[in-house]
Amino acid sequence: SYLFLCFFCSVFSTQVLSYVNLDDFISGELLGSNSTYLIDESAELKLNDLPAQGSGEWLSPNQETLSLGYSTAAVWLDIALINSGPHADWFLEVAYPVLDKVDVHVGYQNSSEEYHLGDFVNFNERPINHRNFVIPLSLKLNETARVLIRVQSSTSLQVPIRLWQQTDFY
Repeated sequence: SYLFLCFFCSVFSTQVLSYVNLDDFISGELLGSNSTYLIDESAELKLNDLPAQGSGEWLSPNQETLSLGYSTAAVWLDIALINSGPHADWFLEVAYPVLDKVDVHVGYQNSSEEYHLGDFVNFNERPINHRNFVIPLSLKLNETARVLIRVQSSTSLQVPIRLWQQTDFY
């Protein structure tokens, strides 16, 4: 976990990011246009293999829900968050429950978390019991977080991502 955090901070902290300011974000809206994505044709890239943001390999979606059709590739999505408002507790929802593998890496300023979801994973292992894939996010005032999501599926690669204030979600 410490090595992951060191890697996460060293590789990604030098890049110019477009942060989603949670204080300006409307709870429950799609987050797609605030992300970048990378298509991993080999489906073998690991977190430490990812090219740097700004390398030209990361793309901006042209719609709110990334939709790549049927593919054997994996797709990585990158979202940078900053909390300049009073709400610290959020949920990130991947609202397409038929995806086979959904791995989420959250790098906070002083810690990191990793979640392994998807319809290949037992429902009871989800951090939030919900039909979609939902993970908790907690950002203190002025804290930043970097969210990397890897998705792979035998179904259509659609990745609708929503960000919710936890009170609104419930």
